[in-house]
Amino acid sequence: MQVREETTKNSTFTQDISVILNGCQFNKARDLAQNVLETDPAHIQALYTQLYCHYFLHELDKVINISSTLLACLNDYLQIPSLNNQQLVLGGKISQQVVEITSKSSITLQIVNNSSIQHVLVKLGLLAAKLATVFLKLAGSASSRNSIESDFIARIYKYKDHNSQECLYYRHNSPALLQIEPTNSCNLQCVMCTRNEMVRGEGMLGQEVFDKILSSWSGIQDISKLPYLYDETVDHSIITPGLIKFYFLGEPLLNKNIYKFITQAKEKGAEIGIQTNAMLLSNKEVRKKLLVAAPDIIGISLDGISPESFEKIRVGASWSQTVKALKAFHKERLEEGLDKSVLLRISTIIPDDTVATRNKIAGFYSELKPYVDQISMIELGRSYDQKFYANDGSIRSYDKKRATKLLIPKCQEPFYKLNILWDGTVTPCCSDINSQIPLGNIKNAGLDEVWNSTKTTDHIRALLHNSLADYQECISCVGS
Repeated sequence: MQVREETTKNSTFTQDISVILNGCQFNKARDLAQNVLETDPAHIQALYTQLYCHYFLHELDKVINISSTLLACLNDYLQIPSLNNQQLVLGGKISQQVVEITSKSSITLQIVNNSSIQHVLVKLGLLAAKLATVFLKLAGSASSRNSIESDFIARIYKYKDHNSQECLYYRHNSPALLQIEPTNSCNLQCVMCTRNEMVRGEGMLGQEVFDKILSSWSGIQDISKLPYLYDETVDHSIITPGLIKFYFLGEPLLNKNIYKFITQAKEKGAEIGIQTNAMLLSNKEVRKKLLVAAPDIIGISLDGISPESFEKIRVGASWSQTVKALKAFHKERLEEGLDKSVLLRISTIIPDDTVATRNKIAGFYSELKPYVDQISMIELGRSYDQKFYANDGSIRSYDKKRATKLLIPKCQEPFYKLNILWDGTVTPCCSDINSQIPLGNIKNAGLDEVWNSTKTTDHIRALLHNSLADYQECISCVGS
């Protein structure tokens, strides 16, 4: 593929694209660039324009494909001996943007545990970082001591998957998701809850601890500000909110400050989810306060295939009271015009993932279906133990299930998430119910400081390399 010299001077293409992008018409700009590429597939500006548009259109698969092609062309472009300083700087800046686009895109894949595609994005980011360093060094804009490449490499962790293939994990400088425990007290005694194994003291998340969480978390709102490099008067931003899930080993609505916490975090730019057993939603004042706070997702934890099995599992709960509360909440959410912005989702655990079981559960929840947006079924897995319901509705004992195939790393939660307990203790995941792997405490160190600490990174390396001898809690959860 022959690559010609690029120019930074305005052309008809640049002028047209500038007008279109100023109007945020990313689809139109992408298509115009595609027209150019059909006759000139190595046109760097058109490739860059497509990548720029794919990023703002959240077209992740196309980001990967275009990044690969663009970087190959930039590498060829680098071989042209007559490049001037202006062209070298432009090549370096484009490469830098590829680094930012690929690394930021990988956050989503970490959260959905798609490690194979995330690995591809990291490889592309690494190649882009190498090219950016070379371009800018040739232009006299970067030193070998402080290169884009070395900064990027410093955040890469290598590991081998279950097929012994080398993979790359890019560790962002701040967690993408926080699971915050408003309280570890609960108004129910669910038979399968890991709270039954909890030995630490009960308490409520306080305002001082929560303020410290928000103020020390740079990932609460990530802003990618990308100028269009062929016309830097065109400038757009992608704002990626950090995610907070208010829930761990208790009923979040028992904390009277939960509504203020939700409001504060939303004002700072985070997306909010909260998980509740719905019993307190029988209180009209609680429903009103929750709707005023308006979390993005309200998860309702329900289990069973009949009112009787529901009440056997969730000891202290009433099925009729739950139905009445959700009907009322649905009506009030509609009246407040929040039916599109506050998602209501039922989360239910199933004893086995069979068609018969799913049909039974769907039949049971059909009464609630008109009043919720989603019903999510989660198979009984390694995190649950002791008792649960069988297909006939009776309560029986279950052993922890093990993964059916070897996965390395076996657990990915700690790669993008931190758990914060009500007292400020930071732990790596939702299985550490008694903080046996304490990474630090918010009262003593900021969240990002804990995230980038030796304790946290050592734990990450242990998971990546399946070297868990020092982490017995991990062994009991996912095996050695």
